[in-house]
Amino acid sequence: MKNIFEEKLSSLLKIIKCEVGITAKQITTELGFSKNTLTNWKNGTIPKKSKLIKFLSYVESLQDRIGDNEELEDFLILFTPDDEIEQQKKYNKTNIQKNKETFKSNFNNLIDFLNSGLNFHSSIYNITDLQKQELESNLPNKYEIDSIQKWLASELKVSESQISNWKNGKTFPTLKNLQKIHNFCNLQSDTTFILVDIPKKDFRPLFLKSLEYERHLTEFKQNYLKFIKELIIKSQHIGDFSSAIEQNHCLLTNKYKALDNIRDEIFAKNIIFLNKAFNKCLTNNSISFIEWLFQKIAKYRKFDSLLNEEFEDVKDLKDIADKIEYAFKILDNNRTSELEKWLEFSSFLKLVVKYLKQEELCSEEEEKEEIKKYVNDHLNIEHDNLNNLFIELHFENDYYAFEQFFKEFRDLLLYRDYSPKYLENLIPTSLSLETDVISQQLQANFQLLSDFIENYIIGNEVELSYLNLATPLFKKLLNIDNIQNWNIMLKTKLDFSLLDEYQKLYAEILEL
Repeated sequence: MKNIFEEKLSSLLKIIKCEVGITAKQITTELGFSKNTLTNWKNGTIPKKSKLIKFLSYVESLQDRIGDNEELEDFLILFTPDDEIEQQKKYNKTNIQKNKETFKSNFNNLIDFLNSGLNFHSSIYNITDLQKQELESNLPNKYEIDSIQKWLASELKVSESQISNWKNGKTFPTLKNLQKIHNFCNLQSDTTFILVDIPKKDFRPLFLKSLEYERHLTEFKQNYLKFIKELIIKSQHIGDFSSAIEQNHCLLTNKYKALDNIRDEIFAKNIIFLNKAFNKCLTNNSISFIEWLFQKIAKYRKFDSLLNEEFEDVKDLKDIADKIEYAFKILDNNRTSELEKWLEFSSFLKLVVKYLKQEELCSEEEEKEEIKKYVNDHLNIEHDNLNNLFIELHFENDYYAFEQFFKEFRDLLLYRDYSPKYLENLIPTSLSLETDVISQQLQANFQLLSDFIENYIIGNEVELSYLNLATPLFKKLLNIDNIQNWNIMLKTKLDFSLLDEYQKLYAEILEL
């Protein structure tokens, strides 16, 4: 009676002959075995381990041509060294039944994405001309190939029938083939394709390899600025640097506009508090919140000219912000008896008067509509702790210019290719942050840093060595890594590739 190895080997050799036309004799010749080796194995001769491993490796090399075949996989699992067997067994047991549908869905989405080819418009897919060019080089042109499935089979080095089986959910990929799919899609994890639903639209960034290199360049820029900031702090030159910032007018932030933004946040959170506290404390009240509020603020409106100087400076704003945050804690903890006192708190009611005066509305009816709209617009917004606004801007201490300089530098550098409106939300400035303004400001900031480092010679030998190497590269990125420059190169350089440019720059980072 044949043992399991002999039976499995006989069956395997038949599969190889039928599927790829290779005979046992051809296998022994190719592997350098004696001509009767496989025959002897089938008849009970125990194979030497070295020859068995060589044979298994050969069988595995045929797997792509044969496709997912249970008998072939069983043979490899049964007779491959234990550590690899366990890995494949674990993969099969864990994934096949549980994730078969996810794989099928994702694989079909991948094929649909590839079938769409380049039939998209940049405006619809929200991609730049640079990304469109990169996709053109990575995706197949359906007019130049027979079919997407045939092209994909060639890329993955599997048969067309295998692609069809995966697409129809007939078979599940081996671990090796799954890894090929992950590599093809530039996925970081070897399990993403079977664990996570990937919509068709989400395949697009996977084929933009430049995004990964862009991330590395961004990390370098951030780390460079952080490194210099820490050096200045360590060398205790913050005061000198802050003076240099102010002398050279290197801040875009308008302190008064920044305060206006903080004041707006305080107005919003104050009105939301009053509305929520009213609804909790005065549930049986016959009038609405708006009517109640206007009754309460009436006495303060008689003297609204006295409010001109209130809530104007940082100290006043910080004080009222603290009180609003404390009142919200009482509200959240359902301390109703205390809540009623805060509902009548004069400073909160004066804030409403201040807000209405700022809006300069013509009648009380318009004011009521404005408050009603204001409550509706802000009620479901998750407001941050108001004190965070002051921590970020550092209005209270001598380091404001220092902190704000590095925040602005980082924001301008990382978001220069975003819309001006987006940047203006990050940086409260009275200027319009157009491309030229941003470029000039970045150059001025870099020059200030360079001059300061040169004049104060901060850092030890290792730190200065890094600065000497990293500063020229940072300056280079400052000048060239922006969408305006890349678009010019795209139009003027025939063989331009953003991916190639990013790879060259990343190689320079690795050399530091």
